[in-house]
Amino acid sequence: MLNSYVIDKDSVVVLASKFLLVDTNFLIDASIFSGEVVDLIAAFRTMGCELITTRAVLLEFLGGTKNPVEYDLKVQFVELLFGKRLTEIVSLPIDKELPTKEDLVKFSQQCKKFAPTDFELYLTLKKYSHGNLLLISRNHTDFTARLFKRQGFITLLGDKEIRTYGLYTIH
Repeated sequence: MLNSYVIDKDSVVVLASKFLLVDTNFLIDASIFSGEVVDLIAAFRTMGCELITTRAVLLEFLGGTKNPVEYDLKVQFVELLFGKRLTEIVSLPIDKELPTKEDLVKFSQQCKKFAPTDFELYLTLKKYSHGNLLLISRNHTDFTARLFKRQGFITLLGDKEIRTYGLYTIH
């Protein structure tokens, strides 16, 4: 069996004309299963989806790069995946204000461990969730039902593994 992504039929409706806020784990998996992700991205584009992400996600994905050649390859991959130059991928403005105490406590109470990148994704989703932004992540333990509503899912069926990505909005 070849690896393939499967979009749940109910999730196809949820995905229509949405911005997909990409988590780091999606980028990592996309780089591992690059052939399969080409078909998935084509399906997203057919549904009118556009991929976006945050600076923290890009830094997390590009971080740990050991040399300039590896860095350049990762940047090329990200630019192909998003269909944009690296400087255009992050289209959301950065807030200059510190997060509220309530947001910090709410997120900390519901997640397994506090990760700044996941918290930034939460704040971005909260600020821009006007019905057209979905978070795509397989980090289910940090995006729980206490704060997030899973609208759908996508599954990667591999030869040796199955990976499930949730499509999340804020409650």
